[in-house]
Amino acid sequence: MPDAAGSSEARPHAFWLASRGAQQMDLADRFSRAARSREVRVLALKGISIVEELYGGAESRPMADIDLLVVDTGRFELAAEIARSLGLMETGASDHALVFKETGSGVVLELHASLTACPGLFTVDHEAAWARRAPVVGASMFRLSDEDLVVHLALHTAFQHGFVAGEYHYRDFLRALETFKPAGDLVMARAREWGALGALGAMAVACRKDASGSPAESDRLRRFQPHCPKAVRRWLEAQPHMPPPMSLWSLARMRFELAPSKWRYVGQTVLPAPIPGRTLPRPGVMKRLAALADAGLFSPAPPRP
Repeated sequence: MPDAAGSSEARPHAFWLASRGAQQMDLADRFSRAARSREVRVLALKGISIVEELYGGAESRPMADIDLLVVDTGRFELAAEIARSLGLMETGASDHALVFKETGSGVVLELHASLTACPGLFTVDHEAAWARRAPVVGASMFRLSDEDLVVHLALHTAFQHGFVAGEYHYRDFLRALETFKPAGDLVMARAREWGALGALGAMAVACRKDASGSPAESDRLRRFQPHCPKAVRRWLEAQPHMPPPMSLWSLARMRFELAPSKWRYVGQTVLPAPIPGRTLPRPGVMKRLAALADAGLFSPAPPRP
């Protein structure tokens, strides 16, 4: 453990994280301003939206990339065009996000058409989320409201990643509860509205051992936990440690259990709709199924290296 002044290794690392965070915030600000000039609304998601409020700066909360939700889904192609106009290069895509990279800084920007994979599976009203928005501290951007943020953090870790997430994913959820102190009833009402009550309960179960122990935080977690699906609770309790090792089989199982519509989830996973604005080649159905099979999706065996 470093002493109060910090080790010689920790200080340069913190400086690098702060410098990197400044580059990420700069790109997020520049894109937000450019989008605003074209009347495209965006909301900051995850790390970039809370790094100042919950951690006091990027030196205490590293971010792999920056994530922005395009509120105006019908104008998503224009948002992608704005990214390219800023000199960003498209490097990848999924069913719900386009990935861009700034060549000079190496900063990665993800433009989201929805909060999670399988767009539309969770019934998130973008207009209502925008109406409830909150300012991002230290930036000219907006983020999700406190209640929306908590539900999205649960969805992101539980559904999107199947609990195979970094320590900050769990810490973000707990710190948001402790710092923002959203009313438990409002959080559960939002989760119910979105079809994400199971994900909220599952996240509460996954975080039960890491809670700070404050009465308010513990009370919220206890209220959320009963909504965790029984199969997911059994799976979580069977894990020797968190996060568990990566397995496409486990990811598919978690998503299936947490999906508000099982059949829609299966259909969107096997045959995902193309995301607007994508220019990179998209693999065909058979190639996608073959890749999933090779990665172990259809077998509970451990994934290959």
